[in-house]
Amino acid sequence: MIPRHTACRITICLLLTCLAAESPQAHPSPADRVQAITRDLATSPHPSDLLVARAQALREIGRWLEALRDLAAAEHRHGANAGIRLEQAYLLASAARWPECASRLDEALALEPEHLEALAFRSRVREQLGLADAALAAAEAFMKAHPH
Repeated sequence: MIPRHTACRITICLLLTCLAAESPQAHPSPADRVQAITRDLATSPHPSDLLVARAQALREIGRWLEALRDLAAAEHRHGANAGIRLEQAYLLASAARWPECASRLDEALALEPEHLEALAFRSRVREQLGLADAALAAAEAFMKAHPH
């Protein structure tokens, strides 16, 4: 029998592999994306999505405070949104602020209970917090919501 923590890690790796297979492969550099999005923001009538996209790129290059500002502005304009809360969770994870990250994920899933990316990420966060049983439960919830 495989130990529970090993089974949890295997499940989490499978989940992340599944998500990675669904993501696009070719991207400009994060710095190039920040510049392009900043230009687009000047003329956009609905900037919330652009603010989130720029925050993602800013997070990738370690400009966390700017990313937080963009996410706060997007949330102010758009209101409560699972995608924005998930981006905040990623940002907090980048800073290894796991309890706050878990909180943001719980908020995202309260808004959208079957958000696949949030369900998958919650497993990893719970593992970081040392909650193996909760991580496995989160992985099982993801598998239930994403059966293929």
